[in-house]
Amino acid sequence: MKKLILFSFMLALFSCNKSNDQVFVETAFSFSCFNQNGQDLLDTLQPNAYKPSAINIYYLLEGKKIKQFNKNLDFPKSFFIFYDKERKAFVLQLFPNADKKYFDKNNCAITYIDWGNNQEDTVKCQYKTYPSSNNIQVTKIWYNQVLRWQYTTGSSVRWFKIIK
Repeated sequence: MKKLILFSFMLALFSCNKSNDQVFVETAFSFSCFNQNGQDLLDTLQPNAYKPSAINIYYLLEGKKIKQFNKNLDFPKSFFIFYDKERKAFVLQLFPNADKKYFDKNNCAITYIDWGNNQEDTVKCQYKTYPSSNNIQVTKIWYNQVLRWQYTTGSSVRWFKIIK
């Protein structure tokens, strides 16, 4: 029995992979969405709210809009909506196009939000990449061609509010 325990311990010890290669991916961001009257358009209890089931996300890949759906992910449609107690509003968390092979010359990629009611918004993200690793960080976010968020040292909250 002692040999079995010792063997299991040694196997566990030597199977551990010591690696100092840490990867950080900071690309997701969130926003709240209101109409001109202050109505929360992400609150499904509101009559004119967007329905999560109708919302679709598209990435611009090689000049084509490709609908995002991956059943193996926690959020297969590349977004989720939740209530943010701090902001006292519903928030859409978006996982934008962040695949380096589709970046333009300025390290930007495009994501489209189809709200399901013949409305579509364009999100452009600029990223900082690190040549010696797979690390990636969003540095600027444009929503319908308006700069809505920009990285500042010490800031980690990637959130903004839009009025539709």
